[in-house]
Amino acid sequence: MKHINILLLIVCAAGLVQAQSITSFSEDTPSFLKELDAFMNFNKQPLLEETHERFESMTKSGVFSEEDLQGMRAVSQSMIENRLLANPHFNAYLQSCMMVKNLSESNVSLTQWNAFLMEVFASGIKLKRDNYKTLLSFGETYFGEQIIYRKTSKFYWASSQTSDLGFKVDPESGISVEFKDIDLVCLRNSDSLQIFNTSGSYFILEKKFVGSGGTLNWDRFEVEDDISVELSDFEVELTRGLYTCNEVDLSYPKFFGTQLIRGTFEDKIGSKPKNGKGLYPKFESVDQVLEIDNFGAGITYSGGFKLAGLTIYGPAVGEQQSEIRIENDEGELKLQTLSDQFKIIVDKRITAEQVSCNIFMNGDSIYHPNIIFRYDIPEQKLELKRGNNGNQKTPFYSSIHRLNIQADDMNYYLGGDSLVIGEKTLQFNNSNAVVQLESQDYFSEAEFISFRGGADYNMINMIYKTAQEEGLRKISAYTVAEQINPKFTAETIETVLYALVEAGFINYYSDSKVIEVKDKIYLYAEATRGGTDFDRLKLESVTEKLDNGVLDVKTGDLTMFGIKNLEFAPKKFVGLKPYQQQLTIQANRDMKFGGRLFAGYSLFTGDDMRFNYDEFNIELDSTKYLDLFLPIIDAVGEKGKLKPAYALNSTIEHF
Repeated sequence: MKHINILLLIVCAAGLVQAQSITSFSEDTPSFLKELDAFMNFNKQPLLEETHERFESMTKSGVFSEEDLQGMRAVSQSMIENRLLANPHFNAYLQSCMMVKNLSESNVSLTQWNAFLMEVFASGIKLKRDNYKTLLSFGETYFGEQIIYRKTSKFYWASSQTSDLGFKVDPESGISVEFKDIDLVCLRNSDSLQIFNTSGSYFILEKKFVGSGGTLNWDRFEVEDDISVELSDFEVELTRGLYTCNEVDLSYPKFFGTQLIRGTFEDKIGSKPKNGKGLYPKFESVDQVLEIDNFGAGITYSGGFKLAGLTIYGPAVGEQQSEIRIENDEGELKLQTLSDQFKIIVDKRITAEQVSCNIFMNGDSIYHPNIIFRYDIPEQKLELKRGNNGNQKTPFYSSIHRLNIQADDMNYYLGGDSLVIGEKTLQFNNSNAVVQLESQDYFSEAEFISFRGGADYNMINMIYKTAQEEGLRKISAYTVAEQINPKFTAETIETVLYALVEAGFINYYSDSKVIEVKDKIYLYAEATRGGTDFDRLKLESVTEKLDNGVLDVKTGDLTMFGIKNLEFAPKKFVGLKPYQQQLTIQANRDMKFGGRLFAGYSLFTGDDMRFNYDEFNIELDSTKYLDLFLPIIDAVGEKGKLKPAYALNSTIEHF
């Protein structure tokens, strides 16, 4: 039995060698067709048998002319000489020939197709069998379905209409097919894109389309906005479905009217939007500051312009940051922000990180140099949040109150002219969140000492000294480090620098290693030398359910909650316990409040008390109660604390 099987294998192999070892086809057509029949049907493969059967039927029906058949014989001869196989090469070739003849409105003839293939064979371009397969499969898919390239049954590129084809064979640039005035379509699963009215060359072996001109729109998002780009030269990697164009003109009438915006473009198939969101197509303007005044009520944007799907980005242009300004209905500027990039969801919100922000009110402002920014367009609500890195940790500064405000967040309601500090919401209930307000002239010996880096230097003094010597507000961190120790670098002192940022002494730019010296450095350095006045005003707000504070932007009145006590003059024992832990701060640190006012050995209880910062005194319009205490001998005890005193037997009321 084993001998019989071996014999059968030898016989089959001999037959296969005989069939596949054909070195030429006869020149006369009948002999060629007979030899082609034997070649295609030798292995009894159903696919090849079916293909040849259809070809034979069309031949007998007179579909192919003598010229056609002679051209096919010449191509077949070259294929044999290049050791191409019945499957897949001859199968794809015969299919392509039949597809050409079946075209109802053909802009290409079988003569052209055969001449192109013969030019490839004669070009001297070295091709492998897989290359020939790719080449011949193009004819099969394009002439049959107008598919230019098929990766899978669900991912292919096609032309939506027939085109005049120009075949080109160049040993330098490659083998290509030229298309004129076609709509180039790509389908991938449930996603699609279409480039209208474009022309270009498809390089068959490289599977790339090099095009010029054409229009692409954002119709895949199914929105009413008419968004499109006019392409110049572009190149598509058909296998990836990704292409770029270095010069396009964007049309976006909603924001630019009839103005066309020059920029770059990128698109990718397979990025079908989900819930209206998608990263492609992408557009970015080039070196042009643009202005948009209809993102929302009172909003004016200037800067660069990027599109990713329907999401708009506002990038900086060169060294010029992008800007968003918001005015109220009276045309008053209420908000100015600068950033390297804003993100705009049309008709919904604007967001950005690392934003320089100014909130304006009556010629003053609340400022932060590096905040996280979110603006709800329909609600006209601005949310500002401090981050945890670098200058994001610096306090807010209110010029009207002359206060540094250590708060993690502020919410500004532009429609209602109110700003809430530490707002409690259902989503973010920051129970017991601490907000500190510190006078711009506040000085603390303990805080100064905390920045002592060694027995012989204090970081505040070192920065002050360097700034004074250079006469600059912006100094190099390397210079400060070397002043401390020649072996130190900017990186050596960065931990201390970030602590100074958070405390409001400096801004620090880690990328450039630049220290921006703020007024607080000068105040502390000079206060320790007795060279300047200072105060001790510092408030701390701790609330569980209430917001920490609310600012009336029209009047500048800042009402703070959760203030348990406030010291006006610690050394003179002047302090306050406000009613309901609430007080109102006005311009220049003036305050109004009610509560219990301690002043040495007296205690005032009442409403309508007013603190005048410039005079540094407290006015009392009416006092409910006055309690006086008689100090005992040596009233001042250890560490400057008051010893107990004896209260008088009666309280003075309503004076």
